[in-house]
This record gives sequence, structure tokens and C-alpha cells, in this order.
Amino acid sequence: MKVLLIVLALLTAACHTPAPTYSIALAPDLSIEDLQELRQVISTAIDRPSVRLNQDVFSTSHILALEHTVGTTPLGRIATGRTTTKPEMFHLLSNGENCVLERVSTGQRYLLTLSCQQQ
Repeated sequence: MKVLLIVLALLTAACHTPAPTYSIALAPDLSIEDLQELRQVISTAIDRPSVRLNQDVFSTSHILALEHTVGTTPLGRIATGRTTTKPEMFHLLSNGENCVLERVSTGQRYLLTLSCQQQ
């Protein structure tokens, strides 16, 4: 009986382990490899073959807003008209140890190998 109570107590304690708390972060010194990792993660997340990012993408803000690509006419010109879709939003977050990129629309988080600084 005591063994059963101990096992039950351990299982209950394991279920109540708090998830790590993430806060906003910046990555002021991205290397070429870091930038390539971000491009790959974002491309996979939004199912787009490639994305363009500046070297200073997360140097001053933890927010990344990606506008949708503009359509073209059959003649190859930029299509005119109003775009009603919202941009894809990502947040750079850190828990002090890990750096993650969160897709705001889905809440999905992607673990990154690059280093970032909590703000």
C-alpha cells in the first residue's frame, strides 16, 4: 500500500512540473549561419520555398511581420488591388537557456540553435 502511495505521489509531482517561462528576446549579432537557420525555420513554418530576411532582423525588436507575396498578372506585372490577409507574425523568445521562434497565428514554437538575449 505504501509503495502505491509513493508511486502515486511521484506521478502527481511529475504531472505538475511547470513549463519553462519564455519572455521576449533579441538577437543583435546574427551570423550568416544563424540567419540561414531562421530562414529555414520560417520557410518550413509557413510552407513557402524561401523568405528574405535582413541581417539585423531581431536586433531591435522581437517581432517579425512577414507580408504575403504580391500576386502577378499573366503578363508578369504586379497585380493591383487590396490585400485583406494579415501578415505572418513571429516572436523571438527565450527562457534564459533556449531561444525559440513562436508563430503567433498557431502558437507553435520552433527551437533555435542561435543565441539570443532575454529582454
